[in-house]
Amino acid sequence: LGQAGSFAYGVRERRQVHWSPTTFGLFDFDPGPSPPSAEELWTRIHPEDVAAVRQARERAIRDKCEYVARYRAVHRDGSIRYLQSAGRPW
Repeated sequence: LGQAGSFAYGVRERRQVHWSPTTFGLFDFDPGPSPPSAEELWTRIHPEDVAAVRQARERAIRDKCEYVARYRAVHRDGSIRYLQSAGRPW
């Protein structure tokens, strides 16, 4: 089954500024008042996928174009979730 979460990345702030409760769960973080740090988030993305996700994000910011990335999230128990993120810089 699919699940949809939402997030907002502040281009000026260069950080995540909002995560929905579902997004916390998709990355296996405990919900909190603010999203995890970038360092914490990168630890949950499969090491083989990090470079491609970073490139997609940076290209979207630089070119002000749509962002689409497919990657694996690694949960604390070692299980893998297949995710897709899409959005547009604001």
